[in-house]
Amino acid sequence: MDADPEGSFNYSMLFKASLLTITFSSIYFYKTENQFSLFRTQFAKKEKPTVKQFTKPIIKKKKKTIFLTFDDGPCKGSKKVMQILQKENVPATLFVIGEHVYGSREQATIFDSLQACNLIEISNHSYTHAFHNSFYKFYSMPDSATNDFTKCADSLHFTTNIIRTTGRNIWRTENIISTDLKASAQAADSLYSKGFVAIG
Repeated sequence: MDADPEGSFNYSMLFKASLLTITFSSIYFYKTENQFSLFRTQFAKKEKPTVKQFTKPIIKKKKKTIFLTFDDGPCKGSKKVMQILQKENVPATLFVIGEHVYGSREQATIFDSLQACNLIEISNHSYTHAFHNSFYKFYSMPDSATNDFTKCADSLHFTTNIIRTTGRNIWRTENIISTDLKASAQAADSLYSKGFVAIG
């Protein structure tokens, strides 16, 4: 078999075309890969965004205070209250009734020990406990109510003007004016006008 000169030319042309295709393809892929590589490098170099953590602001809570108060002393129960307060080292206010202090030698002795206790503040709860629990009559006569609290303050030599009304929930302070029963409002205002501060 004779070789066809034209056929060898075709092989030679085919070889050259293949060689050129491989060369151009290599250059193209090299360039493209470098471009991707550059792109990847730029992407990789980008810094991660910093995330700020949100911290809840610290809110200072107001301290709450509880006031312990006891009414209608002095009595046998007052002695027990004083012992518990001393054992626990807790302060309290005892609202006393004038007639109870002078009711017996025992009650007067209890009153003296209450006064000597540094954890106890003694305050006014009227002299007669609203004419012996006649609340409507007591509060319907504002002057009599004021005189009853004044008599207790004077006879027991109170240095504080804080009072607790008997059988009512009356508040007359610099910031609070509240009366549970409207019929008692005039007596409450009269007490406040005479310098008494009613808390409950």
